[in-house]
Amino acid sequence: MSSPAVAPRIMPPQDNVKRLLSDLFGRPVVVSRNPPLVRAATDKFTVALFTKADGAVGIVGLADLEFTAYAGAALTMFPTPMAERQIEAGQVDEMVFENFREIMNVCASQFNAGNFSHVKLTALLRLPKDRLAPEVDALMKKPVTRLDFMIQIPNYGKGRLSFLSV
Repeated sequence: MSSPAVAPRIMPPQDNVKRLLSDLFGRPVVVSRNPPLVRAATDKFTVALFTKADGAVGIVGLADLEFTAYAGAALTMFPTPMAERQIEAGQVDEMVFENFREIMNVCASQFNAGNFSHVKLTALLRLPKDRLAPEVDALMKKPVTRLDFMIQIPNYGKGRLSFLSV
């Protein structure tokens, strides 16, 4: 007898993502679907790793530098020019990065519904500086399911955010 096929993880609806981020930032954000986010080796991205109880990666979050900077700044109402300077410099500072970590930590709740294994944020990486484990790189190249968004944060700016699952 063969084992039952594992159903792909159900990703959160766009409205849930919009509501969650609007609540976090204390202002309504605009969330729209976006073509799949594809990264080149030199592109600057933040990668959030959400792992299951067994330690395996279940979800990968991928944010461009713009979303990382604007979202990290908006969470604690840092001035917009601060985020813009960090984008121009090509990296976010530790305070903004830690704010973004908290955003991704809260986003984990969106993946813990139904009969799927619970996931939690376990790592936040900066590309291309940090190296990806081969299994994470493989998941990013060929996910089972994915969500790709363009997110506009009023008075800050817009950036891209994707969630990929096994």
